[in-house]
Amino acid sequence: MKLLDDILSKYFYKTAGSSGSDAYDSSRPDYSERFNLRDDGPEYIMKMQRYQYRFRECLESRLENPSEPGEYSSRMIKSTAAMTEFCNDYGFDVSSYIRSRAFNERRELLKEKLRRRIARDSNREIDKTVADAAKSIKITDYALKKANYAARKISELSSKAGKRGSYELGMYMLSSSLKNDDDVVTDIYVAQEQVVTQGRCNITPEGVMKSLRDTKKSGKRIIGWAHSHGGFSTFFSAEDDETLLGRKNIAESSFFPMFLEKKVKGHLAPDDVVKYFLALVVNEKNDEPAYRIVAVKPRYFVENGRLRKKTEVIDLERTISENSGENWPAAEIAEEKSREIDAEIAGRVKFQDGTRLSDYQPVVTE
Repeated sequence: MKLLDDILSKYFYKTAGSSGSDAYDSSRPDYSERFNLRDDGPEYIMKMQRYQYRFRECLESRLENPSEPGEYSSRMIKSTAAMTEFCNDYGFDVSSYIRSRAFNERRELLKEKLRRRIARDSNREIDKTVADAAKSIKITDYALKKANYAARKISELSSKAGKRGSYELGMYMLSSSLKNDDDVVTDIYVAQEQVVTQGRCNITPEGVMKSLRDTKKSGKRIIGWAHSHGGFSTFFSAEDDETLLGRKNIAESSFFPMFLEKKVKGHLAPDDVVKYFLALVVNEKNDEPAYRIVAVKPRYFVENGRLRKKTEVIDLERTISENSGENWPAAEIAEEKSREIDAEIAGRVKFQDGTRLSDYQPVVTE
């Protein structure tokens, strides 16, 4: 039996002493998946911990292998004792041994160990794919300036319409092609049929479908959700969290074509795909924007000795765009383009009383 264990040990990592540290275990505080959902009463509320993206470096370095679960170790000790007893009673007769209960129990334990290793290595390949997809948000200088301009303009036009305070505005982030792996944000689109207040912007289902059709006609694709916070600072509020949760649920139903896709590299999970989308918050004060990436990915695990797969979410809040400005240059917003954006805002925005910005004159500067 020692020979069999020696053979298997060539495939399995060595146990890391007493530390038992698994860098790919989602229970670790430095792992990416600190994302919890629970049902609190009548409303489904998202509870999560967001933090900076730190596990890329862990994935790219040689790490200690975790020790096996305590329950498994206990069963293995009992199995070894049963084997020893069998050998003492019968000697090591191969034909008798392979028909024995001790052999079958040992075989199942080793299969379970192998499945854990397969799950761990598959998750490593998946996480490396996520790390590559989410290492930076690529947005052109033009797109960022357009988002900031729209954030200022909604408050300015609302003021001209006699509305007090600063208003939010819902927008979409666009890529320049219809490919589902084109991850560069090259344009910002003011969402259609949205109702705005000083504290929120609600893009109606009709507005979502109109926006999708319009952007597709222009040969562009929605790859993210953006909105302004009016005069407030740039951050993702609890309400924004609920909106992003809705995006995640839609991703699992494969209905909403907002998501970028990246195939998992490697031989263990070749058919798996990571889906992810971008989020952006700007304000009328042109403060540093808030960025976020939400990814929906497969996760392998062992349950009752069997290899299983589930869907998990990684929610990453980023610092300012590491790949904008000089890296992705684009033209300034020309005067005629400014008037076009003003007209889009005026025609697509409604207030809670049902009136549109375009109902108020003069709203759009001639």
